[in-house]
Amino acid sequence: DEEGIGDLVVIDIGGATTDVHSICAGAPSKPSVVLRGLEEPLAKRTVEGDLGMRYSALSLHEAAGKRYLRRHGLKGVEDMNVEEAFQFRYDHTDFVPQSEEDIAFDEVMAKICVDISMKRHAGTVTQVYSPLGMMYSQEGKDLMELPYLIGTGGVLVNSKNPKDILKASLFHEEDPESLKPRHPKYLLDKEYVLSALGLLAMVDEDKALRMLKKYIVLC
Repeated sequence: DEEGIGDLVVIDIGGATTDVHSICAGAPSKPSVVLRGLEEPLAKRTVEGDLGMRYSALSLHEAAGKRYLRRHGLKGVEDMNVEEAFQFRYDHTDFVPQSEEDIAFDEVMAKICVDISMKRHAGTVTQVYSPLGMMYSQEGKDLMELPYLIGTGGVLVNSKNPKDILKASLFHEEDPESLKPRHPKYLLDKEYVLSALGLLAMVDEDKALRMLKKYIVLC
């Protein structure tokens, strides 16, 4: 009996994985687009086992390279020992950054997790030529007009700039074929209640949804 908020995506950045959940049809948002491939489920989840803040720090470095570090604004990337910074986090999974430099590095790591995981989760569109002229072929979900993006995970909950991290999920001109979101509203699981309220929903869906509306806040 409680009205929801509509289509959404949840990004959960963890120490070992970055999980993306989309609850939407993902139908084409523009004309002249034909769907290709298997039908996408309304509720879709992808788990990126190589994108994490600690246990997967080395594979995150391998997936990102200096190009993603530069894209997300890591200062002095050419002069610093990037490999050593990733290795330290892999070796010390309980590390909590204190200095401004370590906090900035962790937040760039989080942006890379968000960027790449969303790219893998979202669909793609390519140009195709038909007897009727040029058309577009879509595979996967179109998230370009997604209204809400919810962030959760330690690095987001404890960040002073969670919105900046979540903005890394947006469509980028370097990936013109990606159907990543363009202008969603950003919400944050500030009190870390998503998993608990998921359990509560098994008992009382309306109460769980009302609490989600209360504790999942704009950022």
